[in-house]
Amino acid sequence: MNGKIYVCTLSRNQAAELGMEEAYWESYRRNEECASAVKKVIDENYDGWNLKAGCAKEVIDRFGFDRVDFVLAYNIRQMSHDGRIGPKNKEWAERISIPLSTGFKGSWLIQSHPGLLDLFIRQVRSEQETGFFTEGQWQKPENEDFEGRLLLLDIARVRERYPTADCQMFYCMEDTGTEVIGFFLKDNSMDCFQHSDFLGELKPEFTPAWVPDALEDMGCSPGQLQDMGMRMNF
Repeated sequence: MNGKIYVCTLSRNQAAELGMEEAYWESYRRNEECASAVKKVIDENYDGWNLKAGCAKEVIDRFGFDRVDFVLAYNIRQMSHDGRIGPKNKEWAERISIPLSTGFKGSWLIQSHPGLLDLFIRQVRSEQETGFFTEGQWQKPENEDFEGRLLLLDIARVRERYPTADCQMFYCMEDTGTEVIGFFLKDNSMDCFQHSDFLGELKPEFTPAWVPDALEDMGCSPGQLQDMGMRMNF
């Protein structure tokens, strides 16, 4: 079966109302398979001392980042008070969208020791960050108004759609307070997101050399670029 089956985040009732019951149950069963696969890989790759490096890739290749992220984040949410799950993994899970309407799904739980699951999640995060901007390369914006800033989208939002770090960069043209409207520097495609979809603003020293030309091509004036240069060293 293709690992790219749509990850349905609707409740059963919502899916029924929208005529998407088949998609709901396909995704439901795929989540069960993913949870079982994670446990199997952990069991087969833990030698009593260490979890084999790179073993998470087998699950990622089979199910895709979207589903693996969703299932792992769902599990972390169910054990949010468990100290054996590290704070960075918990913080990562909070950035994965899991609607409250999802409810409790016992068959999605990964029946592995929390400490081993924590190690597995670290591997998944490491695989995600390969080729992307990583922690330390961005900063929180000076204020809540993102307009005129070069932002970095959360990897979880772009990994399946865009495979490289240059696709993570998003320029905000307008910030309405609820929506961040702008374009991807990679292909100039327009889109809108919420503030919570972004990691932060790219630090000056990590800004690629081609960025000023890309912004100028999209209509940024010399004055705007100079203003951005105060933050980005253009």
